[in-house]
Amino acid sequence: MEIKEKIASKALQMIDEGMVVGLGGGSTVALLAKKIAQSGLQNISVFTLSDQTRSVCQEIGLDMIGIETVSQLDVSFDGCDSIDYELRALKTLGGIQTQEKITAALSKRYIILTTVDKFKERLLFDLPICCEVLPDAMIVFKQFMLSRKLTGKLRRHNHEIEITQYGNYLIDLNWHSDEAPEIILECLNQQIGVVSHSLFIDQVNDVLVGDDETVKHYSR
Repeated sequence: MEIKEKIASKALQMIDEGMVVGLGGGSTVALLAKKIAQSGLQNISVFTLSDQTRSVCQEIGLDMIGIETVSQLDVSFDGCDSIDYELRALKTLGGIQTQEKITAALSKRYIILTTVDKFKERLLFDLPICCEVLPDAMIVFKQFMLSRKLTGKLRRHNHEIEITQYGNYLIDLNWHSDEAPEIILECLNQQIGVVSHSLFIDQVNDVLVGDDETVKHYSR
């Protein structure tokens, strides 16, 4: 069985009948959605703010609920680009960290599904931190970058500035620094105009880590 298939199967074991389940983005989460549909579990409601995952769920006929009906999710599953032993994660590539943090905030347990190559002793910033920034705050954000001697790139799609569903810009911020993730978190959280960023420090409760042999479960 392929690694991501094993991880999705392990995640399915954490879902009980009658649960409201949150799903983030990524290929492993899509596999989990298909396993939920095939499992025979009754009265499962699925919530997602990922357009890609929503398309998969609608295609396979899962019972979808909208944000207007959600008060709490029993459990949510998501992927990551990197996560360390303290369950601090970086979720940069998708650029939907605002939606993912909304899902995490609504969840009793927020669980990351990942492969062993992304599970590190210490969170490394070899990938940029994706920041969702208000358009009117771009000049302030550029001043912030200059003051911290940081570089960043405005994310584009087909040569056009990429706009989030909330009407904001995405900046991939290169943070080449030995500062602790908690210090970086505080700095970004205090910056005017930053709606969200892809650094997840306190949100993750569990991680399922898969390799060729097995899937291991780590909790806070």
